[in-house]
Amino acid sequence: MPPTGFALVRRWNTTKAEEDHKGEVTVEREPNMTDSAMWAAPAPMRAARLVLIVDDERSIAEALDQVVELAGYQSLVASNGKEALELASQQWPALVLSDIMMPVMDGHKLVAALSTHAAQWHLPMPAIVLLTAASPRAVFGMEVAVVVSKPFDIDTIEALLHRFLAD
Repeated sequence: MPPTGFALVRRWNTTKAEEDHKGEVTVEREPNMTDSAMWAAPAPMRAARLVLIVDDERSIAEALDQVVELAGYQSLVASNGKEALELASQQWPALVLSDIMMPVMDGHKLVAALSTHAAQWHLPMPAIVLLTAASPRAVFGMEVAVVVSKPFDIDTIEALLHRFLAD
């Protein structure tokens, strides 16, 4: 069975590999080399009602989190794209509400990384809603469902939640 997810490599000076994680393990021995174990992390669980909120402005992230929870959906909150990818690798969201301009990893790189991960893990790409104060040209060529200008209306966010997460 082919691995699903990222291939991670660890090297250590021992001849015994212990499987204390999920995934597949193979041990290879090369002449005059240390043993190496390689495993593929399992794909994250897909959550049909999960919203990943990504915004470096804490007040906006908290407001979105409250709207999502009051609408009856689950949410995860990240302050940048790197944190968002870490969360998505554990629970795959159905919807991503993301800012574009953020430190560490911006919205452009986040959308590209999510697309790559979706293909690797054979999961559907989450619907992407970008929240931005930037020009509409800032999202040109991005794989997004909707662009919402900041400041946004709570009713608009609720409507998008129901549109993309309805049973």
